[in-house]
Amino acid sequence: MGVLAGFPDLALFRKSNQYGALFIEMKASTKHETSDSQASMINSLNTLGYKAVVVSDFETFRRVVNDYLRKQF
Repeated sequence: MGVLAGFPDLALFRKSNQYGALFIEMKASTKHETSDSQASMINSLNTLGYKAVVVSDFETFRRVVNDYLRKQF
């Protein structure tokens, strides 16, 4: 209800290096299986100059966010 199909679970609206924002799709399994709408949305976001990734565990999530925040404007 009120959600765009395929839109990632988390968003960090902060510019970092060449990216305008960070989007993260969380998955419970390590297979990174996304629906067609999720895969399409992730591809579109990356094409538009954002960083969009699929993450399946906390350590990867932490690394992705920390690496993103360390980048210089």
